[in-house]
Amino acid sequence: MNTRKRSRDIPFVLVVDDVEDNLDLYVEFLRAQGFRVSSAVDAESALELAYEDPPDVVVMDFALPGMDGLEATRRLKADERTSGAWIIVLTAHGSNDDRSTALAAGADDFCTKPCVPTVLLTKILAGIE
Repeated sequence: MNTRKRSRDIPFVLVVDDVEDNLDLYVEFLRAQGFRVSSAVDAESALELAYEDPPDVVVMDFALPGMDGLEATRRLKADERTSGAWIIVLTAHGSNDDRSTALAAGADDFCTKPCVPTVLLTKILAGIE
């Protein structure tokens, strides 16, 4: 459970994925569920957005151009502005080793692509309750 206290009524989710179709799908679905949503196509942009406006939840793709999602996860968890964010690693790499690596990097949960939006929603809700 996310122990961070939200300063707003509407939870804020940052979705990070370099595949535009995936990004659009999750962003639109989450907005339709009533979340405030922002998005980024790479880790560097995601970090900038998160540091400016810390999200409650980050949906982080594992494989990104440049810095990967695991390094971005480590940085988010190491920074006091974003350390309380619930991070869900979203990846096509679904082995137990990949899951262990993501959790060791600081991820709070893990979802294998294709991740049905309702499954992702359940994981997000677990992080903001």
